[in-house]
This record gives sequence, C-alpha cells and structure tokens, in this order.
Amino acid sequence: MNRKFLCLVIAVMSALLFTGCSDSKKIDKASIAETVTVRQTGGQTIYTFYLLSSSEDVKSVSVFANSLESACYLAKENYIPNLSLSKFELFLADEDLSFDILKTDLQFISSEYYLSPLIMVTLADGNSIKYISESKEAPKEVEEHLMLLKNKNNETDINSLSVFNSIYSKKQNEFSMACINYEDELSVSARKISVKK
Repeated sequence: MNRKFLCLVIAVMSALLFTGCSDSKKIDKASIAETVTVRQTGGQTIYTFYLLSSSEDVKSVSVFANSLESACYLAKENYIPNLSLSKFELFLADEDLSFDILKTDLQFISSEYYLSPLIMVTLADGNSIKYISESKEAPKEVEEHLMLLKNKNNETDINSLSVFNSIYSKKQNEFSMACINYEDELSVSARKISVKK
C-alpha cells in the first residue's frame, strides 16, 4: 500500500513538473521592433517598424505620422498592441527628410529611458530603405558599414546620443553624419550637416 501511494505521488509530481503552464506568458517576437525607417512621400511622413521574426520574410508595419513618438502610438493603437522598442538598434532617415523631423525624432529617442542612447542613426537614400524592406540581413550589413565608417573617421556621429549632442551643441555649426547608399551594394559616407542656431 505504501508503495502504491508513493508511485501515485511521484506520478502526480512528475505530471506537474514536466508539463507547461497553459497561462504562461511568452514574449511575442512579432511585436519587437529592431529597425525603424522614416521617409516622406507625397508630402506625408511614413514610419516603418521592422519586427523580429523567425520567418525568412521581412515583417514590417508602416504608419503615417508626423513624428516617431506619434508613429509609436499609432502603431500600438492600430497594428501592434504590444509594440516593444527594447531592441531598437537602427534608425534610418531618408536623406530628403526635413531636418526638423529628424531633430524631433532624436529628441524623442533621447528622452525615453527605455531606448538605448546607442541606437545607430544614419541618413539613407531611397534604394537603401527599399533594400531594408526586402532583405532580413540588410540591417546588420548597414550596422557593419556604420562601424567601419566610425573606425575610419572618428568625427562622424553614428549613434543617437552623439547626433543629438551635435545638433544641440552651442559650440559647433556643423557636424558629420553617416549616409548609406545602395547601388548594387551598400556603401557609406560621411555627410556634413549644417545646424542653424
């Protein structure tokens, strides 16, 4: 009798230990944005959030908004309720984008405690933004090119903190920022940006 009771207890304990919880919480990878692009088309500003995904296809959500802050709100409200920017690593702004929009977006990035000050920021031509939308490996390639540029030219600002500080510095009227281009392959160069005080 003792032996049967012990076997029953072990069986129940094993069942509890080796089965999953039905109400456990998982992180939905499809709600984590790693890369964000911003471009203007037809007078409207479009923000695209590129999401983590285990599939081979690029997963993204685009919203029309006048700032990154508004785009995050609209994306959460309408498309990705659990949007997370905790792994946000790369921000590409179309080279034809209004500089005031870029300034506003960098101010938002710098004011949010959950966003890393080391988010890589670069200007990009239309082909580069299209390449990001088509290739899952493109963001890593862009980051590698930005690091190579920084190693060659230490004066070029490549992260959100350094770009933000350069824009709002009282000591300088211009700074160098990275610009990505895509013509058959990615290339990166430094571009001088004038800051009006």
